[in-house]
Amino acid sequence: MHKLKGPIAGAFVVFVSVGAALAGGGFDSLPTIGAATHLTPAAVRPDAVAPKSFSATDRRSIEDVVRAELRALVAQDATRAFAKLTPSTQGFFGAPEKFLQAVADELPPILVTKQFSFLGIDRSASTVSEVLITDVLGQEWLAEFQMERQKNGDWRVKGCVVEAAPGQRA
Repeated sequence: MHKLKGPIAGAFVVFVSVGAALAGGGFDSLPTIGAATHLTPAAVRPDAVAPKSFSATDRRSIEDVVRAELRALVAQDATRAFAKLTPSTQGFFGAPEKFLQAVADELPPILVTKQFSFLGIDRSASTVSEVLITDVLGQEWLAEFQMERQKNGDWRVKGCVVEAAPGQRA
């Protein structure tokens, strides 16, 4: 599986493994209207959520932020999605509309998410929430949301990596 680097990789890390489908504009025709009203989270596997170093509160907080971010992006609510980003990522984009456009350009599967489930939280180099998303066409994607704890204790999204789930063709 290969990854395509987006032009915004420096701040909001974006890799989309969509190969020829993206080059051919395969996502231009996806139905985005109504997708937001049908976005449903799948059951969370609590035994696979996090290493012991995370408290239940941290896990819930991280999942709540990712859930809110996904729902805002599917609804194409730029202001709400932008609010969940770290200050450095917000500074990179400058405006909610620019951020939403970058997601549309680089992460089209995120905008058409129909269902998602949390796979776990990895804390090797940074805190990453792994989420399996299924788009409106039934394609599965692995989204890794890089999370950062703020000084006030809140969690925010610093970046995201998206690639076709293992065994899936982009």
